[in-house]
Amino acid sequence: MLQRRTLLAGGLALLAPARAGTAAAAPGDSAYVMGYFTESPNKVADRYSLHLAVSTDGLTWTPLNQGKPVATPTAGTGGLRDPFIMRKRNGGFVVLATDLTGTDFTRQNQYIHAWDSTDLRSFTGYRRLKMHSMPTHTWAPEAFWDASRGQYGILYSANSGGRDAFYVNYTTDFVTVSAPQLFFDPGFDVLDATMHVGSGMNYLYYKSFADGRLYGARSTTLTPRGFDRGTYTSGVVSGGIEAPIVVKAHNRDEWWLWGDSFSPVNGELYAWRSGDIDSNSWTPLTKAHYTQPLNAKHPTICGITATERPMTAAPPSPRTPRSTASRAWPTARGRRSGRTTSPTGTSGTPITSCASTRSAPRRIARTPRSRSATDPTGRTGRAVGATPRRRAAPTAALPGRLYP
Repeated sequence: MLQRRTLLAGGLALLAPARAGTAAAAPGDSAYVMGYFTESPNKVADRYSLHLAVSTDGLTWTPLNQGKPVATPTAGTGGLRDPFIMRKRNGGFVVLATDLTGTDFTRQNQYIHAWDSTDLRSFTGYRRLKMHSMPTHTWAPEAFWDASRGQYGILYSANSGGRDAFYVNYTTDFVTVSAPQLFFDPGFDVLDATMHVGSGMNYLYYKSFADGRLYGARSTTLTPRGFDRGTYTSGVVSGGIEAPIVVKAHNRDEWWLWGDSFSPVNGELYAWRSGDIDSNSWTPLTKAHYTQPLNAKHPTICGITATERPMTAAPPSPRTPRSTASRAWPTARGRRSGRTTSPTGTSGTPITSCASTRSAPRRIARTPRSRSATDPTGRTGRAVGATPRRRAAPTAALPGRLYP
């Protein structure tokens, strides 16, 4: 069961009213919460659990719970990478994550972790979802709402046919999922899908292993394979980078593209800014523009409301954790089953509080490096069609390295 933990009020004290805008704030448009796991170059700070941080401006982040985990898986590998937080349409949040501890990137695993939360303080209903029966991995799950289907789509990276592509399973409750479908395959290895569903146009950002850059594709539909020929950006790069996430600023026309560096320094985030997500224009930000939680890896960012700010600062009401069994689609006909682990799971235990003492944001001092969108350091990726391999210890810019 999840251990009871006390969250740090320092970050929550930052959740003052957001800057005034010309329009009323929509749900989730008052502040931001970031989810992440941690790794450090010397591995001392490696924690394969869910961590949280908060921000009022989307750029300056303060860790909660004194930087300690708020949720840890109790089944599968017992750890997570690549957490994702999404606000559900009927209220509350869902948390998804890769079922992997450490850096054994050759491990086959057909499952992902999942939790529910009403307030991002208590994480309950822990289960693992079986996404497929292929002898491969299930990396970096993210979800989006497909209004035309009336269902959520869960995207993830899996390798079938010799290269990594994005697959999708559909669900209404994040408990039972459909059979997988191939969602995005541009003809070369890709990793770390992140989706922004817009009004009339949708945007899928990803890591390319053809040249090591982060790209965006767009489509008027969310139909599987609808993004295959939709790449519209020239790509951004800064050393060895992956795990793109796209965030809309509250109350102004500004977008941020975040990326997770694994080389030359592991656990370092980079960011770019744009005034229009539909354009091919991303300007790199310097470390003077933002701070990150120390050693943060593969973050997820979700908006929170003014109502949720005081909720997160108050202690949670007593509750009894409820276990939710994982149910998944039957093994697909004609597919070989890979190594699997038990689909059973246990519920989480609520965190006791989000209040303690204030902690100032932590700024990381790094040696400046070029972060130009035209930096050529990521152009020497693996050959198209080669089987992706992840390396245990980065020593240089390695754009072809898979690292969730």
